[in-house]
Parts: sequence; structure tokens; C-alpha cells
Amino acid sequence: MLPDIGLGEILVVLAVAVLVVKPEELPTVMHKLGVLTAHVRQFVSGMWAGWREKRF
Repeated sequence: MLPDIGLGEILVVLAVAVLVVKPEELPTVMHKLGVLTAHVRQFVSGMWAGWREKRF
């Protein structure tokens, strides 16, 4: 399972993102990060489902 992320951690990540990425590019970067997160979650979910099916 994915770890719980609190508001403090999200604020730290956003602060670092603002320092590293240009403010104009921030929406694009956040969108790509969201898409990547969705793909990773789907992949991990599929792996767990496959693992549960093969258990005997």
C-alpha cells in the first residue's frame, strides 16, 4: 500500500517544486505528475490482483 501523505508533506513538495520549476511550467509539471501517479497506482493494483489470483 502507498503511505499516507499529510498536508505538511504536500506543502514541502509544493515549495520545492516552486523553487525548482518555473512558475509558468508548474501546472504542466503537476499534471504530468498526476498522470504518472495514476499509472503507477494502476500498475501496482494490477500486480497485487495478479498476485492474489495466483495464490493457492
